[in-house]
Amino acid sequence: MDLAGVGKSHVAIEFAYRFTTEHPEESVFWVHASSIDRFKQGYCDLLDACGVFPEVDNRDSDRPMRVRECLEKQHHEWLLITDNADEASLLTSEGSIKGGKLGTATQAHKHQSILDYLPDCPHGSIIITTRDRVTGVRFTKSCAQNLIEVVSMTEAESASLIKSTATEQCPEDSEVDELAELLEHLPLAIVQAMSFIQENALTVGEYIELYNDSDETRMDLLCEPFETLGRDTEVSNALATTLMVSINHIKERDTKVIGVLSLPAFLDHSHIPKSLLQKQLKKALDLVKTLGTLKTLSLITPSRDKDSFSLHRLVQLVLRKWLIIKDDFEEKAIQAMDILLERSLSTLRFIPELHGEGLKKRRLYLQEGIAYCLWSQGRCNEAEELDILILEEKKQYFGRDHPETLESMASLASTYQNQGRWSEAEALDMYIVETRKKLLGPRHNLTLTSMANLASAYEYLGRLQEAETLRVEVLEERKSNFGEEHDSTIGAMASLGALYLDLGKMESAEVLIRRSWSWRKNYGSGHQVTWLSAGTMAQLYRAQGEFQKAEDLSIETIRTIESALGPNHSLCLQSKSNLAGIYTEIREWDKA
Repeated sequence: MDLAGVGKSHVAIEFAYRFTTEHPEESVFWVHASSIDRFKQGYCDLLDACGVFPEVDNRDSDRPMRVRECLEKQHHEWLLITDNADEASLLTSEGSIKGGKLGTATQAHKHQSILDYLPDCPHGSIIITTRDRVTGVRFTKSCAQNLIEVVSMTEAESASLIKSTATEQCPEDSEVDELAELLEHLPLAIVQAMSFIQENALTVGEYIELYNDSDETRMDLLCEPFETLGRDTEVSNALATTLMVSINHIKERDTKVIGVLSLPAFLDHSHIPKSLLQKQLKKALDLVKTLGTLKTLSLITPSRDKDSFSLHRLVQLVLRKWLIIKDDFEEKAIQAMDILLERSLSTLRFIPELHGEGLKKRRLYLQEGIAYCLWSQGRCNEAEELDILILEEKKQYFGRDHPETLESMASLASTYQNQGRWSEAEALDMYIVETRKKLLGPRHNLTLTSMANLASAYEYLGRLQEAETLRVEVLEERKSNFGEEHDSTIGAMASLGALYLDLGKMESAEVLIRRSWSWRKNYGSGHQVTWLSAGTMAQLYRAQGEFQKAEDLSIETIRTIESALGPNHSLCLQSKSNLAGIYTEIREWDKA
C-alpha cells in the first residue's frame, strides 16, 4: 500500500518467490484486480491455464465463485496475490434493483465485490497490493497490523539499483545520488530513467542534464514507455501515466478533492499550509475528508507539526500536466493566485522592514507577484501603485536599462493600457522597444513582445499605419523564430488580422484571421491564444454581416474567459466591449 511506482508488485513477487522456495509443494496464484471484470477473468484464467480445479464446470455461469469454494476445500497451503486493487469500489458489493424489489439483486448482478470471491479459510494466505489505504483497511477488516506500507527506497537502495542498471561501468557517486534525489527514490521512476539511459547510450550525468532542462522535458521523460519485469502488461509502465490514473480515480470519486488538489500544483511542493485549502471548502469536516483521501492514496505527506503537508514533486509535475490536458491549467492558476493574494496583501505592511541584498530581491519579486494578481483581477489602480513603487526601486537597484527594470516598466505600461491611458503606455513601450533592440537585438522574443505592445498603443491612438508596420514585422519574425503553429505566431497573426479589419483590408484580414482560428484546436478553449483568435473571428463575422455568428462566438468567449480569469479581467472587458459593439450595430440597444 503506497504511491504508484513505489514497488508494491515487486515486493509481492519477492514474497511469492520466497514462499515457493520454502514451500515447494504449495500453490501460488496471481490475479490482477484493476477492475472487477479483470479479477473475475483472472480467476477463470487460473482454471484454464493451470487446470488445478478440474471439478469446476466450464459451463458454470459463476465460475469465479466456484474457484473460491474449491480453494476453501483444498487440504494444502496456498498463496493468492491480488495485484493492483486500487479502487475502493472493488470492495463494495453493488446490488441491482432491476427485476426485483429495492435491496434485492438479480443473479447477474450479485458478487460485485472481490471480497465475495476471496476464500476465507485457515490454510490459505492472501496478499493484496493497492495504492489506496481505504481499500487496504476494508480488505484487512480494520486490522491495522495486517497493513504494510511500502515506502520509497533508501539512498543506499536507490544507488544500488542505479549502479546495477547503468550502461557506464562506474557512474560518479554524486551523480547517482543526484538522480535518486531527483526521482524521489521511486523504483519505477528510477527503472524508467535507467531504461532510457540504456536505450539511448547516455551516462547518468547526461540524463540529469536532460532532466533538468525544463518541466516539459521532465514530463516527456516521465511519459517514456519502457519494459520491465513484474509489471502488468495491460497497464502503462510510464510513471506519468500511472500517476494520472490515480488522479483520474480521485476525480471520479470526489470532484471536491481534485479541486483542492489543484491548488498545491502551483505552490512549493513542501510545507503547504492546510489553512490555504480551507478557503476552498465550506466545512472543517470536508477538509479532513479531503486530506484523508489524498493521504490514503499516498499523494501527500503530513508534516510533523500537523498544520501543513508536502506533495511529492513528481506528483506535482504530473498534476500540472493533467490540468493542461484537461484544459484547466489557466483557470486553476488564477484561482490559486486569488487565494494567495489575500494573504500576500496582508504582508505588504511588513515589506519596508526587509533589508539586505537577498531580502531586497525577494521583496521585489513578492511585490511583482502581488501586482500581477491585482492586474489580472482588473484592480488596476492598486496594481499601478505597486508597479510604480517596484519600478522606482529597480531603477535605483539595477539601473534604468537593466532587463529587470525594463520588465517592470512593461508591467506598468500594461496597467496603463488597461486604464485607457494610451499616451502614457506609448511613451513607456517606445522606450522599452528601443532599449531592448540595443540590448537584446531586434529579433529577440522580449523585443518582439514590446513591439506588439507598442502597436496596441498606436492602434488605440489612431496611428494605424505605424501599428501595421510593427505588426507585420512582429509576425514575420515570430514565423521565422518559432514557426507558424507556435502560440506567439498565432497571436501575432490574429492581431494583424484585426488591424487589417480596421484598415478595411478585408481579404488580407480574412486570410490571417481564419488561419489563426483554424489552429485553436491545438490549444483548447482555455488558452489565451484561442480567446484572441475567437475575438478576431467574431470581428470578422461582424464585418461580413454575419451578426448571429459574431454574437454566439462572443458570448461563448466571454463565458470561457469569465470562468478562467473573472469578469473584471482586461480580456473579458475587451470581449464584452466587442459584443456591445455588435448589439449596437444591429440596434439591440437594451443588450448593448
